[in-house]
Amino acid sequence: MIRRLLLASLFALTAVPATQAQVFEPSPRLVPPPTRTVRTVNPNRPTQTLGLRLDLLGGYDRNEVPPAPSQPTQQTTVAQPTVNFRPSSYRGSGTATLRYQRSTASRSLNLGGSGGANIYSSNGYANVSGAAPGPIYSSSANGSFTSSLGRKNTLALTQSVSRSPYMAFGLFNQQTAGTIVYDADGNPVNNLIDGYTIAVNSTASLGRSWARGASTTVTYGYQRRTDERSAVDLYQNDHSGTLSYVQSLGRSIGFNLSYHVANRQAQQVGLERHDVVHGVTGGMQARIGISRSRALTLAGGGGADLIDVAGFANRYWQPNFYGNLGVDIGRSWVVSAHYSQASSVVNSPISTPDSYLTQSGVLSTSGGIGRRVDVVVNAGFTSGNVDAVHSVAGASGDFTGVTGAAQVRTALTSRWSLLVGVNYYRSELSGAASQFLQTPSDFQRTSVRLGMSWSIPLYDTTPR
Repeated sequence: MIRRLLLASLFALTAVPATQAQVFEPSPRLVPPPTRTVRTVNPNRPTQTLGLRLDLLGGYDRNEVPPAPSQPTQQTTVAQPTVNFRPSSYRGSGTATLRYQRSTASRSLNLGGSGGANIYSSNGYANVSGAAPGPIYSSSANGSFTSSLGRKNTLALTQSVSRSPYMAFGLFNQQTAGTIVYDADGNPVNNLIDGYTIAVNSTASLGRSWARGASTTVTYGYQRRTDERSAVDLYQNDHSGTLSYVQSLGRSIGFNLSYHVANRQAQQVGLERHDVVHGVTGGMQARIGISRSRALTLAGGGGADLIDVAGFANRYWQPNFYGNLGVDIGRSWVVSAHYSQASSVVNSPISTPDSYLTQSGVLSTSGGIGRRVDVVVNAGFTSGNVDAVHSVAGASGDFTGVTGAAQVRTALTSRWSLLVGVNYYRSELSGAASQFLQTPSDFQRTSVRLGMSWSIPLYDTTPR
């Protein structure tokens, strides 16, 4: 039991993300559907798949944004960045995604890459150089590797690199307990500021299962985010490490205890923040079987973070907590929810690079209607604040954000699908969170999408 829990947790860390994706995939069931393989398969025989998918979408973005910042006022102590907001416009996009997977009973390899282009009807800030309007390109590459090392050890590695044609606020924080139900910050439709962002994410984990249902995991993570404009010196560089202990109490209940340390550095046009965070978190998790094909999972916990900021005389404590819920409904539906409070760095083009005490909640549900239609609905809420005594600008700040998205996909043939989606996003920032606009900021976007998706398996050795 404990080995299955360990493998499941490491697999969650190595799941290859759909970077920059505008098409949502239904979440996997907690209880996987039964396979239809009837013949005996050698577990050491590798299974390989290679697939290609093309997404072509068109729609309209209705944007409500504050005016672009004017020249610095007397209250501004540093140079202001150049911030360009996207006006309302029609939008067309195309994305090609290639995925490869190779797996055996003891190890798996996942590789993926994507490239895309967006075209807008309004000029706005159509490309970084400010030249004539044209396509805005994006690209990403990611991979993960998981392997058993003997009977009790498991190694997991992930790596991703992306170049996205937007500059995100980063208001939603879902890193607590390693759970991401819906990546609201990574949804390109939720980003209204033009510019290119380069992101690098790496993790390495080593887990070991012990006797009497115990396991330990050591994890190292690295994140770097840089905005690719000479006018904006904006970056975030994080190193983190976690040591966690899990104790299984029977087949369905367990508790966990973890210590984590993070070295975070962020800079925004002359304002720099460098801090070290030490935290301890404990919690419990439970898995309850509802039936042979359905299950309920619950998890929750909390702790505290000690934050030591370079250049500040006083360290300070902040509480952290999280709660997760997952449940299978009917034959194909699944509901997932996550709520957390944690320290997170908001490093956007209009915000000071401060650590905000952030609370965020996300809800996602997905499933099928008949054999040809699948539905995905996502929603989220976030709020955060920083006190003036803890801000590099010496000013308090706060923000709130809400988002909602719905998508219906209908399979027309085995390869072609019709997609319809709507998305809403709103964020309000004030004080230090809107430092470089010198005014409270209210951003809103309502979007509609209509398009086609085409996918084809190029290579597949899965037993039938």
